[in-house]
Amino acid sequence: MSFSLPKGIRRKGQGSNTSNRPRWQVASSSPTRKPYGASHAQIFPRVDIHTPAGLFTQSNLGSSPSRPLNDHSPTRMASIRRSTPPRPKRDYRQAQWLRWTKEVIPQLVPIFLSVLRLSEDLRNISREPSHCECPGTTRKIWITLVSLQGLSRTAVCSCRPTQLLLRMGYLPSAPLRPTYAFDIEMLDLVRELHLRSPPNKTAWTSTVEAFLTARGYVINGQDVIRRKFTTALRWFTYLRIETELAVHRVVKNPVAVRGIELEEASEEGLEGEWEDEEGDDLLEYLRECCACCFGGDLSGKKDFDPHKDSPVVVVCLDANFTQKRRNPVRGKTHDAPLAHPRSAALSEAEIRGAEEYVEDRRPSRTPAVAKATLSSPDKVEEGMKVPTSVLDGCLDSFTAADEKRTKASTKYFADTGLMALLCRHDRVLWIANMKTAGERQYYAIALILKLFKHLPKTTTVGILYDIGCQLERSCKKWSMITDLLPRIAWGVSVFHAYGHQWPCQLVYHPRKRAGFGLSDGEGCERFWSAIEFLIPTLRVSGYHQRIFTLDVQISFLRKQSLAHLGHWIKRKFLKCREKRLAAIEALGEITYTDEFLETEWEAQVTFQTQPLTRATGGLAKKAVKAILALTEFSSSLAKEIRSIDKKAAHTQSEAGLEDLLDSRTHLEARKKAIDLQISAKRETLGVGDRKNLEALAKDKYLELRMKALAVKERLRAKLQSRKFELERVDRAYQHSANESQLQSHIKTQVGRHAGSITNTLKKYNTLCDEIEGLIRQNKAPPGSISPQRIPQEKLFSLDVDSVIWDDSGLNERGQVAVPHWMGNEAVRGGIVALLEVQRCNEELKRLRQECSNLQQFALREWDGLASAYESSDNDDIKHQLFIEKKKLSSLIMVWKENIRLVSREAWQKSWGPDTGDDGNDARARPPMASSPPERTPEGSDSEVTSSDGGELDLEADDRVLQALESMNLLAEEGGEGSDGGEESEAKEANSDAGDSDAWFSSSPRKRKRL
Repeated sequence: MSFSLPKGIRRKGQGSNTSNRPRWQVASSSPTRKPYGASHAQIFPRVDIHTPAGLFTQSNLGSSPSRPLNDHSPTRMASIRRSTPPRPKRDYRQAQWLRWTKEVIPQLVPIFLSVLRLSEDLRNISREPSHCECPGTTRKIWITLVSLQGLSRTAVCSCRPTQLLLRMGYLPSAPLRPTYAFDIEMLDLVRELHLRSPPNKTAWTSTVEAFLTARGYVINGQDVIRRKFTTALRWFTYLRIETELAVHRVVKNPVAVRGIELEEASEEGLEGEWEDEEGDDLLEYLRECCACCFGGDLSGKKDFDPHKDSPVVVVCLDANFTQKRRNPVRGKTHDAPLAHPRSAALSEAEIRGAEEYVEDRRPSRTPAVAKATLSSPDKVEEGMKVPTSVLDGCLDSFTAADEKRTKASTKYFADTGLMALLCRHDRVLWIANMKTAGERQYYAIALILKLFKHLPKTTTVGILYDIGCQLERSCKKWSMITDLLPRIAWGVSVFHAYGHQWPCQLVYHPRKRAGFGLSDGEGCERFWSAIEFLIPTLRVSGYHQRIFTLDVQISFLRKQSLAHLGHWIKRKFLKCREKRLAAIEALGEITYTDEFLETEWEAQVTFQTQPLTRATGGLAKKAVKAILALTEFSSSLAKEIRSIDKKAAHTQSEAGLEDLLDSRTHLEARKKAIDLQISAKRETLGVGDRKNLEALAKDKYLELRMKALAVKERLRAKLQSRKFELERVDRAYQHSANESQLQSHIKTQVGRHAGSITNTLKKYNTLCDEIEGLIRQNKAPPGSISPQRIPQEKLFSLDVDSVIWDDSGLNERGQVAVPHWMGNEAVRGGIVALLEVQRCNEELKRLRQECSNLQQFALREWDGLASAYESSDNDDIKHQLFIEKKKLSSLIMVWKENIRLVSREAWQKSWGPDTGDDGNDARARPPMASSPPERTPEGSDSEVTSSDGGELDLEADDRVLQALESMNLLAEEGGEGSDGGEESEAKEANSDAGDSDAWFSSSPRKRKRL
């Protein structure tokens, strides 16, 4: 069909160029189409021009016109619509998260509280359909209801589907237009199951599908139940958390929420409730983390000595590289920012701030500096108690201290691990998500800064870390957290301490350092064991989902272990009492006094932590130069003394004469000290005054002899360290399973140093052979003797007559006197027993304080619940408060029963509930476990193993103590007296836990001496 263009429309050059003349045809009459995947868009048939005769399209599109079309061309004038820019891709996960958290969940909280009250905590849920108050013209949507009883369908109003379904006992999988809803009883069951087992939702949903299919129900779609159920379970968990938060808000501030409907709570009131604030709000978080540590007074000493005083709080730090998360397939995570309202994880901003803080103060290490350190003399750095060589040995021994060692590849993992901060009761305070290949110090610094931000300004903290020596060294060397260092006592965890050098253990081991009691610092290891079942799931989860899952698990562990705090205190008390009695009996078998043993222990620490001489070249030359410098200084002092004598001979005034005599006395004292140093150094060189010191500077014999003496001193120190490390294994007493495991670990760690000891021995014997060769060649001074070689088969024998003590041929002193703390077995055993008694006394004092903290926490919580219950006018809230009162009352009964033996003073105080209180009804009280579950961190203490027989023995022991109390026998035995600081404990026997302390404070050692 042909046609002529409308009148007045003509192309330029139409007659001259016919090849580019457009050809026209009738436009297609096909209907509009919708593209796949974009139902909101429409595709219209192509039309190039509108004419009175109809719609036409241009057919010769293959050849371009000679000139471009201008704005007055028919095609341009007849275009249907101008092109619009593409819409940005919508993130449906983000949109759904916003809708759930900002709109739906705040509206569901009061409804869920009502359902809990009406159904008696989900025991009897009403399935009657809920009626909507909106106009009847609103569209209905059909929902498939899934439960363990089967599948059913119901129609609800589309205006508020989630609220209506929740009143029926179902939670939908989508907030606006859901197609599936799941029974909240089933969701609650799965939630509790996944808190105690790997959260495998695929296995559960496939089981439900098979279960329902076998009963004749038809499920349309593939994998639909798994996808819908996972979403519903996630938001049901979040709903549970927000419900608990709403009740907690009422307890903490009952006046502010009185008379206010929960439905009208603004978003500002729901958000930021647990942001860091000042004063008691910061401390409130710690109190809920651990009532025993933070429930009472946290004031510390102003003149706190980290090496002598006990810190107020003891915490532990550790990292774990098994809790990794793989890199997402598309290079970045797409999960919505779902966060726990009371997250225990540090924010990325806090970790980034700590990283910048550390990197700003600590420069990067250079190879030149590290090389220069090897040739520098050994010394004790400022503020440290351990020589540099020992700290370097710990650095090389521990892979955790070497930050350059790759523990998790960042090529395959987006998150490489976790670092946690726990109190001594194994309750998590905070965790930090690690993204680096190794263990960086700024993660630990971030956790420490977070802790002190929540503590009062005078609270002192003991920190147990597997590389605590290295962290303290870095903080003092690079001036990090200088305002907090005076309030910190550093230590190493018990299980990791045996990987450190022995001098380091003398200063940082919690059993040898004052203040830590019987705290082992291994709570992090028990926490990693408690959450190890999450590793497969978290390995492939999104970033925010991983942190949310960890927060949920941490919250569950806190609640689970809260009921066992009293049992934990009682168990520790009985174990401490047993250890203390054994140590006192050991002290009773020896005749040395505590003061003598304390002096020997201080001498041992001083001797074994002093810097050692490095066996490097030029020792003789350096020693000769030092003697010559001291001799010249002594000569100058003698000249000054002679000058003062001349002035005194011509002085007439008494005042001037007294000044001169004082100056002469001072100079004589200095000259005497210098002369003693010169004599000691000459004795070390083995030469008399007649020798020419300058000629000896290049003497090869003297160089070899001094080098051999330095190597022998280092070998002696290593053998001493090994002997003391293995001393615990060599003790003859019955070991438990955990004790045997610890001994195996000690042997393994000590065996790591065996190669170093053997190499040092070979080096020493080689030097002895060289010295003997010089003597045979007459290149040594007359009368020189060769030092004795040490046989390898007698290497580890440190008897009094061992060759290791004989320095003949190395210096003129000859035989070295063996100190009592090294050669006397009775003194060595007495020192171990004395330290055990001291740590047990510290533990008993801390346990009594923890009982007091627990009592104050219980009283505070009970008063808050009672006040909120009286002032609340919401029946749903009052129902939850009543349940919380019953739970707390049951907890208080268990706590009081357990701490009765530990602290009578705390037991006799008011804990809140009265005998006639409704919350104290024994019939409403749920049964409590007699011992902690095996998977909780508290259930795997490294020092104590519990069994049914052990519990019966403890109960029998309690009955014996009750009988002794009634007969007043405890007070009579306590009157015999006690050692040192135990006198105050015996005096308080009738008011505190001293009634049990006094029973075993009467030392058999004292009775034996009398």
